[in-house]
Amino acid sequence: MPLNGSRANYSNRQRMCGEILGGIDTVHLWLLDPLVIQDTDQWSKTHDPVRGEYFTRNHLNLRLRTSERGTSIQGSLPEYYLGNNAYTLTQNQTQEAFDQLSEDLRINILDAKVNRVDWAVDLVTDYPPYQYDCHLGDSRLLGEKIKFRKTSYYENTSRTLSIYDKGKKVKKDKKSVPEGFNTERWIRIESRIKQPKKHLKMNIVMASDLCSESSRDSLFKGLQMDFKSIHKIKPYQADTPAPRNVHEFYEQSAAELTSITGPDVQINKINNWRKSGDIDSQKATKYRKIIRNLQEQYGTIDPTSLADELSRKLLIPLCLLYTSDAADE
Repeated sequence: MPLNGSRANYSNRQRMCGEILGGIDTVHLWLLDPLVIQDTDQWSKTHDPVRGEYFTRNHLNLRLRTSERGTSIQGSLPEYYLGNNAYTLTQNQTQEAFDQLSEDLRINILDAKVNRVDWAVDLVTDYPPYQYDCHLGDSRLLGEKIKFRKTSYYENTSRTLSIYDKGKKVKKDKKSVPEGFNTERWIRIESRIKQPKKHLKMNIVMASDLCSESSRDSLFKGLQMDFKSIHKIKPYQADTPAPRNVHEFYEQSAAELTSITGPDVQINKINNWRKSGDIDSQKATKYRKIIRNLQEQYGTIDPTSLADELSRKLLIPLCLLYTSDAADE
């Protein structure tokens, strides 16, 4: 397994791409064929009344399960191929990882069906990661922002977007750090695609498709689109004049809430109330007008410079993100 050479080439990618790197991380694969088990000591055997007999084991950070029904392979492809998911894989490296896995397991991995794929983007930030999170509100496409263990999640039935301090996690796990990355200034944005065929607009997604430029293009553009849908919160102005009456107090409070969620979320909520019959069309029109007036009066839709920084860095030409495979040669 070419660990050292691949990591050295990662430095070349860093120099070419600047402040951003990205690629495939976790995959869930399914093969219709069972694996040939030679060393039974390395496998755990289980009898299940529904699924029948199956065998499981861990193989270089991948979780394997095989039976007469087929074979499941789940885990981080960079951890398997490079020993560390602080790195992401270029287009060539993804192909190499699948070829290596095919050789290890003596089965053609490129024929595997993809049930899930995670696309990760790493950003070198100008400031510590914790300073950015408070400027990211809810998502127009993925809904409410959810905080869990210092990670921000946005989720619907087909995909999940997560944003977190990758440098802190790498230090905690005592992993090596890619050249050019500072553990104090490192954010990872990760898109978990739970319905790959819907996302990539294909009848079935095979492992071989993840090596293609068009699929990687779709994965990255999907992540860009989801991040763009997040409302960028304008910092609350502490010097806002004291309200002269209860009406102004309510108005300022509503403006602050709208700045956190984003006006689209509030308008969608009003539209849902109208659709369900909770309010009539006259009230819906009045409420939408209030939200728009709040935007104009209090400037609730202006993004901050910190959120702008992340958006700007995500606009890197996609070709640099993986055609820097030329550096691998």
